[in-house]
Amino acid sequence: MLSDFLDQAAAHRRVCIVGHDWGSILAQMLCGLQQEVPPPTYRIDRVVLASVPPLRTFLRRINPRQMVRSRYMGYFQIPGVCERIRRDDFAYIRTLWRRWSPSLDPHHPQLDRVIDCLRRPHGLEQATDYYRALINPLRLFGAPEALRQLRLMFSAKPWPALILVGSEDDCIGPGMYRGGPHAFPHPDSAQEVLPEAGHFLHLERPEVFNRRVLAFLG
Repeated sequence: MLSDFLDQAAAHRRVCIVGHDWGSILAQMLCGLQQEVPPPTYRIDRVVLASVPPLRTFLRRINPRQMVRSRYMGYFQIPGVCERIRRDDFAYIRTLWRRWSPSLDPHHPQLDRVIDCLRRPHGLEQATDYYRALINPLRLFGAPEALRQLRLMFSAKPWPALILVGSEDDCIGPGMYRGGPHAFPHPDSAQEVLPEAGHFLHLERPEVFNRRVLAFLG
């Protein structure tokens, strides 16, 4: 859907993609689409991946500690979990945020806006459905589109990429990013750890984050 939008909005133009968390995954898949025949009409110039490393790097580095960090994905599989989270006034969501970004003000207005969105009818279900769709091995059997998506995500992508992670990120630890630029084999690809920042590094260190991104995009 996003690629179709770019095909219309940026046809025959060069674009830069900046993605945070799941946006990082989307950016990686958009680069993968550039390698298909025929490719989309737009052309990716550079990408910035924040708070989620290249997926091929992530899977090579997976370890028990990271599996503990990622246990929330399993929690979202439990039937009735959304009702339980609502009954507790979204305390579980706020706990995740404190764990992932320990230095972030828990009363940051952006976090309150997210909770307001989750309070809408079916808002929490819609925000967590992709976890339930992701952890479904049946999607991989006899499903050409699912296999295509895996190829899009895990192929090497020769585009300049800036990979950013917060030093305090406890959603995906900084160690999971080692070797990240190898997934984007280009002389301009780089990786940086932002000190005193967690998973929401663009909220915690906005000046530093923006400066790094703008310098990379030129």
